[in-house]
Amino acid sequence: MGLKEIRRFSKEKLKENWKVLVVIQTIIFFIGVGLSAWLVGTTMLFPGSILQIMVELIMYGLMAVFITGSAAACLKVLKGEEAKVEQVFYLFRNKTKQVLWLIFRKFIITLLIAFLINFFGGIIPYAIGLDDPYMPAISSFLASVIVELRYFPALYLLLEGEEEISRKAIWRGNDMMHKNYIRLLGLCLSFLPWMLLALIPCGLGLLIVTPWYQISLAVFYTDLKRQEKSKIEKGH
Repeated sequence: MGLKEIRRFSKEKLKENWKVLVVIQTIIFFIGVGLSAWLVGTTMLFPGSILQIMVELIMYGLMAVFITGSAAACLKVLKGEEAKVEQVFYLFRNKTKQVLWLIFRKFIITLLIAFLINFFGGIIPYAIGLDDPYMPAISSFLASVIVELRYFPALYLLLEGEEEISRKAIWRGNDMMHKNYIRLLGLCLSFLPWMLLALIPCGLGLLIVTPWYQISLAVFYTDLKRQEKSKIEKGH
């Protein structure tokens, strides 16, 4: 499927369950605001402390869990099933240790890659005596992009029950993503203008654009499975 076709098909699927998906995004938004306020308060009271680091880790973990629940709901919508608000708590309601292990692994790899980018990217500015205050943010962003592209299909393989072990899901996902990294990156970038437009009405538009984007990712995943099946059939 082409990127335009994926976006168009996803938009049609969104129309079927947009109310529930918007409620899910609203819940995630308020949870994020609450966690951010907690982090800001902790940073002001205990700057640079272990407590601040712990709050940051808890915030990352909880947001990853709730976003995964949203992805599970969007996957159900794609399959023609009814999405429910409680699916935002998917990982709390289901025995999904392998999904949690995948989230933890992605977090560790992201930290490692961010450290390497920050270290090597800061060598030249440090050598010439310049201080680059944006380098940590840039390295974190680039690391997140690299990890999300690398591990993209693994989450859906686990959520759908195609694989039961995260390690095998990662290996299979890597094979599925062969020659598809640029396509996935292109799909993500194609939503950037929509997300910028969604910020205009006080950011409320993101409550619609975000589930549209997540359904598109689920559609991309199903397209990867179609490619995988085609390769297997040709191999035989």
